[in-house]
This record gives sequence, structure tokens and C-alpha cells, in this order.
Amino acid sequence: MTAGPEEAIVDVQGELVPRCADLFVAVFNGPPWNESWTAGSASERLAEITGTPGFVGVALAAGNDVTGVALGQAERWHTGRVFCLREMFVVPGLQHQGRGSRLLAAICERVPDAAGHYLLTDRGTPAHAFYEKHGYTEARARIMMTRRAARPGRVTQ
Repeated sequence: MTAGPEEAIVDVQGELVPRCADLFVAVFNGPPWNESWTAGSASERLAEITGTPGFVGVALAAGNDVTGVALGQAERWHTGRVFCLREMFVVPGLQHQGRGSRLLAAICERVPDAAGHYLLTDRGTPAHAFYEKHGYTEARARIMMTRRAARPGRVTQ
């Protein structure tokens, strides 16, 4: 399938989420991510995102086929509204044909009052290069910090 008029940008709503979850598993369980999503865990992740206040989501669809998805949330910051792109994914064999650019443009159009946009992605991946191509830069003033959680049932000191 090539990007064409038969594919339309549609808003992500309840009935579309299961098809988005199937695509999520196919994309993120493959390279370069090689994660271990199941249909259940992907559905739960997308339900959490779509249930967040300020949710905005778009999909590229042709009939019953979903070929790409962008999900995020608009949120309040002290300077005004900002937009966090939480997930974006396109069928692997259909990448590098403009679908991601169409999705990114469409989701940004749905938050015209956002003073800024941000996202998290892995450094050095094709996604990193894609977002840089679209004007995103690495934040200099902020860092992401992580902490490994204790295993359930184990007491840490």
C-alpha cells in the first residue's frame, strides 16, 4: 500500500483503539525496539493514554486497516498549554513514505494553542532522526531520570 487518497487521517476514538493496539505490538516488538508487548499490555497502555485529560489522537486508516497512529496529550504548564507526544508508530514496511510526517502534522494541528511540544524517544534511533528532521531538538535544561523499582514482595533499605 502506498500513501494515497484512500488513506485518511481520523481521530482516535474507542472503537479504533483495539486496531491501534495490534499495530503497537507489531511495531514495538520488532527492530529497533525489540520490546515484549502483548495484546493485553498494549491495550492497557493505549487505554491509559486515551483516558488521560487533554488526550489527542489521530490515525491513518484505509477502511479497517490502520497504518499509523499518533497519540498525546495537551497539558497545562506555567507558560500556557504544551503538548506531549506520547506514542507514534507506523507499519514498519510502510515507513519512510510520508505517513509519519502526515500524522505528526495532523496531531499538531489539533493542538493549535500549544506553546510547545515535547516527547521522549531513544537516542540514536530512526525515530530520533525523524523528530530532528521535524524540528525537535534535545532539551538542554531538562534531563530524564529513572529509578529501578524494588521487586514486588521484596523490602529494600
